[in-house]
Amino acid sequence: MATGVEDFDRRLERYRPELLAHCYRFLGSVHDAEDLVQETFLRAWRARDRYDEKRSSLRTWLYRIATNACLTALESRSRRPLPSGTVADRPPLDPLVHGGEATWLQPMPDSLLHLEDHVGEPSQAEQRACVERYMKAFENADIEGLKRLLAEDVLMEMPPVLNWFVGRDNYGRFMEWVFAKAGTSWRLVPVAANGQPGFAAYNLAGSGAFELHTLQVFTVAAAGISRNTVFQDAEVFAAFGLAPRIGA
Repeated sequence: MATGVEDFDRRLERYRPELLAHCYRFLGSVHDAEDLVQETFLRAWRARDRYDEKRSSLRTWLYRIATNACLTALESRSRRPLPSGTVADRPPLDPLVHGGEATWLQPMPDSLLHLEDHVGEPSQAEQRACVERYMKAFENADIEGLKRLLAEDVLMEMPPVLNWFVGRDNYGRFMEWVFAKAGTSWRLVPVAANGQPGFAAYNLAGSGAFELHTLQVFTVAAAGISRNTVFQDAEVFAAFGLAPRIGA
């Protein structure tokens, strides 16, 4: 028979996924959200003798604790932006400038969120279909095929790199540079983040295996792909459980 302590722990754990999503919406970082869920559980554990189920449900009580923990955390840090919210855009072939230790907004796997289609936007199925066409063009290094899927004012950004740029032509010129530098042999693995479609890109290495290169998350509007946010960050890769390499 479970003790009262074990039962309380088990009841808390039921809410971990949704509390993680709740904290992420405040902080924009999977790692920080995980820390804040642990802080929420610690505060709940310390206050467990004061919890009164007649006044509120356990879920409501935990959300109140989590919100307060997030607000406290936000007092000592700024919200995480993306490069386009902090610096001017740059020509697509300018040298890449690393943003150092800046804390950028991170994507969260869809498996940790409760997301629905929004009226007026392409459905999730339509967004995924668009990105699947993009993936096929990417694997074929088909620059014109990629550009046909983009909105005219498409934006690409690559945290922690400060460079970002707007427009189909700039996007196409940058992709030409990518394929010239990293080659045209790729394997792409679909992912979903923040309710948006994306993929992990692996490119062929000298070892003969395909090594993890980037994780790319797309915003798809009625006019086509309007944003591509490209991550090359070990913390992000770990959050999505991505293998560092896959076989040829």
